[in-house]
Amino acid sequence: MTFVNDLKPEYYKWCCFYVKRQIKTMKFTLNACLILIIALFFNYSSLAQAVVQSPQEGCVQRMSEFPVLRGLRLNMTRSDVMKIYPLASARKPKDEIGVTTLFIIKDQIVDDEHKRNLKGLIMEFMDDNLQLITFMYDDSVKWGSLPKFVEGLSGSLNIPVKYWETKSEGVYASVNCSDFTLVAFLLGDEPSLLVQVRGYAEIAIQRKKDIEQRKSKSFKP
Repeated sequence: MTFVNDLKPEYYKWCCFYVKRQIKTMKFTLNACLILIIALFFNYSSLAQAVVQSPQEGCVQRMSEFPVLRGLRLNMTRSDVMKIYPLASARKPKDEIGVTTLFIIKDQIVDDEHKRNLKGLIMEFMDDNLQLITFMYDDSVKWGSLPKFVEGLSGSLNIPVKYWETKSEGVYASVNCSDFTLVAFLLGDEPSLLVQVRGYAEIAIQRKKDIEQRKSKSFKP
């Protein structure tokens, strides 16, 4: 993953911390874990640096205009999400920066329409508000390539293909809109879509840094 080499040190440190935490708690397939790791590396590094930039020209869509996906919308409360996915579980309590991660696999999803073509979901909350969703799809649709998957997403989400940018030698494609970011992956035949509130990564990183500073100041030999 060539983009990892370009990370700023603080972002790289956060990525390592976060990925280790998630791997300890999740029980998805190997491919799903790989998708998650790539998503998290992008989320807390490249995206954190790009979040201060303007939306890509032409993509002015806001979260309020973005379609509801599998019953989910960014900034939903955790209690509202649990009404839709009552079997979603957090294998660890809310962490020190206020983040809770819920996991659910296809067999635990009650609504047949919500689980169609899906392997599982990862939902990340900060202060009990939904900030990040990773949709991990199965291989029932043979996309064949990342551009084909992006083309399919673009038609469904009403975000033209020309606004998506393929990065890191075709590992993923992303688009920044007014207040949210989309990232598409395709590993083998299994695609994944990450949807995230813009600015979330920066807040998470800053909170972690603040906690570490307080710990260092309160240290007594």
